[in-house]
Amino acid sequence: MLLNYKQVKQQLRCGGVLLSEAIKELNINPTVYGNTKLLTPTQYSSVKNFIAAKRPVPRARPKNTGTATATSVQLQLPQEQAQSAPPLSVQLSRSDSYYAELRAQNAYRLLKESKDKLNYKESSRITFLDRFTVGFKAEAAFARLFDLPMPSAAPMWSDGRVDFWVNNISVDIKASTFFGADPHLVFDSAENFGSDIACLMQTTDEDMEVFTFNGWICRKDFLAQAATTNFGQGNRLYVSSSNLQPIERLWRFFKENQNETHQNTRVFSASDLR
Repeated sequence: MLLNYKQVKQQLRCGGVLLSEAIKELNINPTVYGNTKLLTPTQYSSVKNFIAAKRPVPRARPKNTGTATATSVQLQLPQEQAQSAPPLSVQLSRSDSYYAELRAQNAYRLLKESKDKLNYKESSRITFLDRFTVGFKAEAAFARLFDLPMPSAAPMWSDGRVDFWVNNISVDIKASTFFGADPHLVFDSAENFGSDIACLMQTTDEDMEVFTFNGWICRKDFLAQAATTNFGQGNRLYVSSSNLQPIERLWRFFKENQNETHQNTRVFSASDLR
């Protein structure tokens, strides 16, 4: 019995990103019937084993806590507990996912219509559409956690390296497409870190509905700690997520100061958050 991609994703509970990666890595040539791609039972079994090996080990959660929902986020952790607790996760609502996917489609269409599209090379692991999707969904999760307005779905070529403004502090959301533990916060260059703060997030399920806040860092701290390596696209700067500040600290700072005027407030280092 042949299975189409939709059936495979439903049975394996995986998204298009991981399924595409499995098919490419295993060098599978699916059967094509019209516009539908089908897998044989043998191919399905190989994909199933590949995906099972790729799934991240679930993180243990502290007692009496769980995944925060997109409609209700309550976060009251003491400083010492925030330092030791596992990373916070947010599950998107169906509407948030829908509009994030709409933004991704608009951005992808804009990229294809651009004269500069030849300068953008598709990765062998993830398509630009999936890259846009995970990025915009991560922004939606951040907006829900911090009670911020959702970004516009209108197509926009560049956000100026700033995704959100919170209390006059600029924030850049970086979404990792790495499914394993300890992802990296990566920038092409020092100039590309154009905000006061960068927040690293990671999707923890293949459908890109649940996002983990791996942490955040200020520009000054990032440049002081960053190492250089080649991930396959030239030398880039990175800091491991294990060296990032917990998102609870940033959330608490914003909430405690949300009713104050911060016209001159800038965050240059984590020590500025008292």
